[in-house]
Amino acid sequence: MSGRPLRLVIGLAAAALLGGCQEKLTTPADCPALCPSSQTTARDTVLEAAFAGDTSFPGYTARGAGSSVLASRLPTDEERAIITFLGRDSTVIVKDTARAYSVDSVTLNLGLTGRDTAVKALRLLVYNLPFVADSTTSFATVDAALVPGNLIDSIAVVDTVRAGLLRLTLAGPALARIALPAGNAGRLSIAVVPNAAAPTGVRLGSTSATGGLTPTFTTYAHAAIADTALQRQQILRGGVFTSFVSAAPPPAPDISLLALGGAPSSRVLIRFALPPVIRDTARIVRATLELIPSGPIAGLPNDPAVVNVLPVLADLGQKSPTPTSPSAAVSVRAGSTDTVRVDVVRLAALWQGSFRRPSVLYLTLLPEAGSFSRPVFYSTRSATGHPRLRITYQLPYPFEKP
Repeated sequence: MSGRPLRLVIGLAAAALLGGCQEKLTTPADCPALCPSSQTTARDTVLEAAFAGDTSFPGYTARGAGSSVLASRLPTDEERAIITFLGRDSTVIVKDTARAYSVDSVTLNLGLTGRDTAVKALRLLVYNLPFVADSTTSFATVDAALVPGNLIDSIAVVDTVRAGLLRLTLAGPALARIALPAGNAGRLSIAVVPNAAAPTGVRLGSTSATGGLTPTFTTYAHAAIADTALQRQQILRGGVFTSFVSAAPPPAPDISLLALGGAPSSRVLIRFALPPVIRDTARIVRATLELIPSGPIAGLPNDPAVVNVLPVLADLGQKSPTPTSPSAAVSVRAGSTDTVRVDVVRLAALWQGSFRRPSVLYLTLLPEAGSFSRPVFYSTRSATGHPRLRITYQLPYPFEKP
């Protein structure tokens, strides 16, 4: 065969070979043996909490130790907010010398942290207590002191105001209403009671409140000194004790239910047994905690509280340590009987992997020990309504399996 025909045969063979394996840009790829399916396998499951693995633990944050204290006149209960301020000395220091002073005026600042704005014509009645209020003070003792002779004044609250700083200023003859009783070491104790067009309650800032809503007592004085530029003095005193007392006794504990909130506050621990297929191999797409109230949620209308859910670092029961994040939360409203649902997918993801955490959820109610809300849920010890976790998960592709 001559060189020219041989080259022709080789060229035709090469062309045939290239034509047989050329890329088809106008048609979809065809590789069923190598490519995964375009649809993943997703499954739904509902996990009930582990039997007797859900418990309500009382005795956490005490009254007054949270960010708010309560004052109310409600059909279900009545609370009186009580505040004691640091003592006011009988002299002021001016130019390194103790000077006597006369009082020009005083101002009481109270922080409003929550209320029901649907209730109109709200006024806060402020009473001067003839004793130093502390943790041993009872409701009966406070209520006996709420007489006209001890009324300092009232603070009107604008109907649309839900939270903010409230101020009461006294001068002239009105100063006699805030005289500090002998033997109180200059300390002022007050009680606050709401009065409105309908029964209602308010939350007031405690000594732990933020945003400038802590209670303060300021005296504007005239010091006994010849230098007129130094005569005007301010004596600022913050609250040293804040709390509230209730007419109704605390509810009796029921081990078949999960009580959340209150004061001292209760917290809830819920354990789940995660199936190995979810714990070890699946990817959790959605996880929703469902809690069923045992009855209408107690609380103040239009002043919702927040159910806050955290993971635990170790399952130590009541003393289980929790990180500050991640967390999940949902609001609960007074009177509701609807199932409470919380998206906990970020928390459930921590139950997987090489360094997985216990499949436990830790619940608190915010603001803790300072909310009218007190949700109570069924537990696994109840006949019905057990806590559950609704999970959607995806199984791995076949080539992902070890």
